[in-house]
Amino acid sequence: MGVQEDVLSLVVEQAGYGYKIVKQLGDEYSPAAVYKALGKLHELALIEPVEGLRDTTRPKKWYRATLRGANAHWDRVARALRDKLQSAEPDSVAAVIDEINEYELRVLEELRQNAVPQEGLIENLIATERRLVNQARLRWIAYAREAMNGSSGA
Repeated sequence: MGVQEDVLSLVVEQAGYGYKIVKQLGDEYSPAAVYKALGKLHELALIEPVEGLRDTTRPKKWYRATLRGANAHWDRVARALRDKLQSAEPDSVAAVIDEINEYELRVLEELRQNAVPQEGLIENLIATERRLVNQARLRWIAYAREAMNGSSGA
């Protein structure tokens, strides 16, 4: 993965500000690369600034994933799992199953977070879209497990 994918992955998991994201990535990327990625992701409408989030008295520019950014992230995760399923050796089936389980936990967590009714028509439409997307992901997970069981029994 590249810096943009890694930054987006972190922001999808939890809103964050530049310095926090730099620290989470450790020595993997330079701070300049992380800030450049934040700018590019914002430009692509994959993340957006969040108003009102603070963890200190000093204001910081926080970012959260947009629906488009979350979908792009989860689509990439699903493609990677799909590719692993297609090329999985019998020895690595357990590792793929572990990844599918982790993916399912993340999808279920996102479903849980979006279960609360929102105020306003637009917010409700966005929450409904996220629920529908995640329900489709859960169907894919069920399909993947079924395919895994079929291939491991052969």
